[in-house]
Amino acid sequence: MRVLSIAAALLLASGVAQADPILIENFDDVTNLTGNGWALVNHSSPVGQTGWFQGEDAIFSAYEGSDNSYLGANFNNAGFGGQISNWLITPFLSLNEASYLTFYTRRNDSEFFDSLEVRYTMSDSTDVGVGAGDVGDFSSMGLVELLLAGSDYPTDWIQVRVTFGNIGFGEGRIGLRYFVDDTSANGDYIGIDSLVVGVPEPTSLAVLGLGVLGLVRLRRVRA
Repeated sequence: MRVLSIAAALLLASGVAQADPILIENFDDVTNLTGNGWALVNHSSPVGQTGWFQGEDAIFSAYEGSDNSYLGANFNNAGFGGQISNWLITPFLSLNEASYLTFYTRRNDSEFFDSLEVRYTMSDSTDVGVGAGDVGDFSSMGLVELLLAGSDYPTDWIQVRVTFGNIGFGEGRIGLRYFVDDTSANGDYIGIDSLVVGVPEPTSLAVLGLGVLGLVRLRRVRA
């Protein structure tokens, strides 16, 4: 029993060790983002009256925390009839093949079309080009609507999860891009909350697993 207890403790310890995220952002105060290494880049064409801003609880409340503790963007990111390309770019991060991104998002409950892209670059640059359609070095990892296996942007808070194993890994930045064509007919209001980037260490976990198997085997031989 003692050996099996040690094995269970090792598994528990390894799970805790691998669960530590490298980035947590709850958007309690949007004014702190740039000072913490984030970039907020509005490349809409023409640029409108707003960029990313503190969530408006009069429209809907945050997923968690105080009612306005989320990040918001709306159709006024671009001028009337323009194209929205409003970027939220994480600090420079060290990622591996097991890394993941999670965040919660929703839109206002209206008939207007909204869309959010997840993109990634292995560059430290936040230069995404000049025009609304220029994404620079950022490669697409999918649209929120497709990542959630749906056709519409959700109207209730839903967690989006993206893994990095299929696109390579290394140091880089993640970009969330609010992207809408023709604001005369599309675009309303979206929110982002509770963003986490995690970097598990599968090699260390495997080594611990082998150690546990060895302990269990030893227990069986002595039984």
